[in-house]
Amino acid sequence: MDSNWTIALATAALHSRLRAIADTVQPGVLVTGEPAGQDTQPAVEVRLYQIDRKPAVRNRSMSRRGGAGQHGRIRQPIILDLHYALAVSARAGFIGEALCGSIISSLEQHPLIDSDELSRAASSGPELLREAYEAAVAQGTAFEPLRIEWSQPGAVSTPPPLADRWSIPLYCKASAVMQADG
Repeated sequence: MDSNWTIALATAALHSRLRAIADTVQPGVLVTGEPAGQDTQPAVEVRLYQIDRKPAVRNRSMSRRGGAGQHGRIRQPIILDLHYALAVSARAGFIGEALCGSIISSLEQHPLIDSDELSRAASSGPELLREAYEAAVAQGTAFEPLRIEWSQPGAVSTPPPLADRWSIPLYCKASAVMQADG
């Protein structure tokens, strides 16, 4: 599984987690990567706006000694920081505020998305994501839990404009680590 599928898996897992949180406030809240538009349905918009590779492992070469004097290369883990802008929007009844509070407290109390949750996100996602995940696992790829942290928009990139209607912007970062078996 290469970095594009790692990013897709992390985003699918974040969507799944947000959908579960939103359902505790009001069932049927839309969690989407698309603009929520002018619909009256409460929504959580999720936009990936910046990707950073961890510089600590970039350009680092490692080798290992195999059996009988063989030398091989150890694949470096893919370590990415994925920056998301979340827009919580609703038209009335303080549902937007309740959603924000629920998302913030839930992600602070449970900041990790573990391998079981990643697996469920892959299996309930599009067929291409399912296939890429299953192939990666069959090849011995290990996925560390995603760590969600609250962040401020970085100076490098400006987050995209969010919902066209009333919304509360939240910014978070998901740190994704994938170790391929060499």
